[in-house]
Amino acid sequence: MNKLFNFMDNPSEFEDNGNNIWTESRISDIIFDSHFNPEVYGGSKGNVFINETISFIKTIAPINKYKKILDLGCGPGLYSLELSKMGYDVLGVDYSQKSIDYARKQNQITQMDTKYIVEDILKFRPSDRYDVCLLIYRIFCNFSESDRKLLLNNIYNSLNEGGLLLLDVPSVNEYDQYLDINVWEYSEQKYINLISIKKYPRHILLKKSVFIFKDNKILDFYDWIKHFTLNEISLELEASGFKVLHVYEDVNGTQIHQDSNNLALLCQKA
Repeated sequence: MNKLFNFMDNPSEFEDNGNNIWTESRISDIIFDSHFNPEVYGGSKGNVFINETISFIKTIAPINKYKKILDLGCGPGLYSLELSKMGYDVLGVDYSQKSIDYARKQNQITQMDTKYIVEDILKFRPSDRYDVCLLIYRIFCNFSESDRKLLLNNIYNSLNEGGLLLLDVPSVNEYDQYLDINVWEYSEQKYINLISIKKYPRHILLKKSVFIFKDNKILDFYDWIKHFTLNEISLELEASGFKVLHVYEDVNGTQIHQDSNNLALLCQKA
């Protein structure tokens, strides 16, 4: 019981407890399935949105000028595969072996040649250079300030001159809508999940999940989320050598509004 109480303590900002929800074998199937469920937080936004985003990418990055695309945090390749079908040369990178295995299987089924690598995107150093980098589904907001700087520098070095970066982050409007909460749920997979949402200063949010299994195994996972003002995210991008070309509400090119919960930025390597 004392061990369980220890799990309830609030960690320091962007603390890493070493557990990765994407690779933990006990729940990896559940997390993987979320890629295909628009109703799950962090899951797919559905085929309509994916198709809109693919069309938008084709508009902002015509294939005759931007042939090679790097998809960081590609998951099961929902975007990488469709971009390959359009004629782009795509490399998808993701930390989850299960996601990459699925993406490679879809390659075989569709007879496409999309390339995939299992790697931590913070450590990935490609030997090739790319015309476009995708960092979508709010991946950027999950890292600390120092790791965000490292990631942007790596992306900058991965792009050709004039290369494009498309990324999205949650806005402070969304942060303001959250309340600190503690809830629990019971799953048919025979575990109890304790969920807490804690607001930290500087528009940082922690979504913490504690899984308690019937064999008394306890696993906890931290999902850190930094929410940005437009000025904050622009300054970080510019400090790493990127010029912000346009701001949208989402990566499908939706027009931005004052009360938008999401910021999508199209940037260029300066």
